Amino acid sequence: MNTNDLTPDDWTLEGRKNFVEEHRDRIVLIIEHAAETLLDDETVSTVYGSMDKVPDEVINRFLVPELDSSKLPCTDISVFSELHFWTKHKTRGRKGAARQSGSSFPDVDGVEGASDLVLDPMEKVATTLKRLNSKVDADLVGFWLEANKKFKEYIGDQFEGSAEDTCRNTSPPQRSRYKADACFRFNYLHLKLGNIPDVRDRTARRDYESKYFQKGNNSPQYVYRGTEPESHQTKQEIRTFIMRLIEQLSSMNEDLDNLERILLKPALKKALLDLYEFDDSMTAKGRQLLSTLENNKAVV
Repeated sequence: MNTNDLTPDDWTLEGRKNFVEEHRDRIVLIIEHAAETLLDDETVSTVYGSMDKVPDEVINRFLVPELDSSKLPCTDISVFSELHFWTKHKTRGRKGAARQSGSSFPDVDGVEGASDLVLDPMEKVATTLKRLNSKVDADLVGFWLEANKKFKEYIGDQFEGSAEDTCRNTSPPQRSRYKADACFRFNYLHLKLGNIPDVRDRTARRDYESKYFQKGNNSPQYVYRGTEPESHQTKQEIRTFIMRLIEQLSSMNEDLDNLERILLKPALKKALLDLYEFDDSMTAKGRQLLSTLENNKAVV
């Protein structure tokens, strides 16, 4: 869903209250993502008190009776990412937001990788989901939506009805496995894990992506099965590669932002390890790594 689709029709105080009530979850995600990108520690401390208070403080500024919509930097939902504006609004112009490096936010025109600088995080999530949909069986996207229900209102309309019957008719243990698997594959794309040097084993990556990112016949295990049977060696190499991906996620633990933690959380299940049929030693290692990630909880 494009951010321009979400614009308040009524800029009275009552209209703004209704807009916030209807879209609060998305608004909070937008503010949290912008805060981690744009606010330095001093601004957070002196203006907002703490990072977890930023969403409520920005929403409160949006709901002041005297807000003049003609003076806003934009008038769609992405206005909540404009923390330079809201910080000045809160401090009556004395202070604005700054990036943690102290530099101003870059002009994205002509910047390599500018698509990664989208301030509405839901745009990036929607883009990744479209990529996933183009590479995996349709039912797997449905399992992702089932595991991430809070996002369905914003990005799931184009996949409406996807796998609903399949999800209902799948046993709870299997449903848990496929939901975790769908979320793990999503995060592989979303966090670009395949491009990280530490996991860039060309042969293993090729085999993993050939199996898990090609459409099959839309039936369990929701993988692509080639014309030749998969050898035991290839299976083991793929499992080893998956474990390296989990290790990489664990090493990224402190660098994940709040939205990334929310998106990763449904994948952090023992069911994921069961699905990949790791041996006992790899399962024990995987559970320890997933536990580390799960304990660094997202603020939902």
